[in-house]
Amino acid sequence: MKIRNILFFTYSLFTISYSLSHAGWWNYDFETGLNKIAQHYAQCPPLKGKKIAVISFKSIENLDTVFGTAISEYMTNDLISLSQNSKVFTVLERSYIYEIEDEIYNYYIAGKVNISGINDKDINIDCKGADFLLIGTYDSQGDIIRISSRLIHVKKEECHESFTIKVNDNDHLKRLRKQRNFDSFEISKFVSCSNRSQGSDSIGIRLFKISNGKKIPFQEGEPAVFKISKDEMGFSIYLKESSWLNVIAIDGEGNAVFLYPVPNIKPSKFQGGQTYLFPNHLNKKLQEERYYEMAPPDGLAVLKVIATSADINFCEGIKPIAGNYFIDENALKDILSKLEILPKEGWSEKKIEFWIEP
Repeated sequence: MKIRNILFFTYSLFTISYSLSHAGWWNYDFETGLNKIAQHYAQCPPLKGKKIAVISFKSIENLDTVFGTAISEYMTNDLISLSQNSKVFTVLERSYIYEIEDEIYNYYIAGKVNISGINDKDINIDCKGADFLLIGTYDSQGDIIRISSRLIHVKKEECHESFTIKVNDNDHLKRLRKQRNFDSFEISKFVSCSNRSQGSDSIGIRLFKISNGKKIPFQEGEPAVFKISKDEMGFSIYLKESSWLNVIAIDGEGNAVFLYPVPNIKPSKFQGGQTYLFPNHLNKKLQEERYYEMAPPDGLAVLKVIATSADINFCEGIKPIAGNYFIDENALKDILSKLEILPKEGWSEKKIEFWIEP
């Protein structure tokens, strides 16, 4: 297991010599503010024909939180949209980012990098072929969050440009800042793996509470929050195309389990253009009641849905325990390896986050 506490080292790899500095001092909502940052860097002439990777942001205290990851994920999405429109630069997917951070971390523990800079000038940091790294920090000041970003030229080892914005704080953003990222490199990589070629509408997911047999939906834009020992979770999945389905839940400590498939049910292909309710779908198959009860640990959890056009057995080699397939890091590696050999047209994925509270 590797501790993902790396961005601090990333800063120290480069000599900070600003060529340009810009700041937007208006207060935005979170998503609009990050889009402003993305638009700013998308217009930078040095990015023409280059590859850029958005590294997870850190708190000013050097904490590795879900909020910092959310910043990088939003900006990655925005930059990809802008790059597809302009065809000027290429954005590396989030799944590569953890490998870049891991590479930098390995140089650090090997003594080739320290907090003062690069010890060994002959080292070649590949960064998965990225020409530029977009890195940054954030800090809260009352009801305002300041997000500072820097565009780093990998080969020249210098900061080419910077940009700072302020966004309005809220309860949801405060939750994200309190939640630390997964310690496991494999868990982080799995959660972030994506296939944008299939489009965002290939899978739809919606969470709801189940109380006294009634399904209670969350309102649009409302964080999905479930109380331990009080609430039960249900979810609906829409598939645009007929697919074989895998549903995986991951809690705040990185514990992962298949919600589908499950032991004693032979997997079957789900028909496209239809919506399926869980756990209702399982209850019909098992002829028994199965619930998704909320239990510790509390914190941010993730529901990950993977749909494949072929019958791929992701549960292969996993022995069921108490009627479930629990997933360790080796099993996650196996899932990622199987996805990597599939054509982009052969699979799609979607994730949704929810909160478990005492």
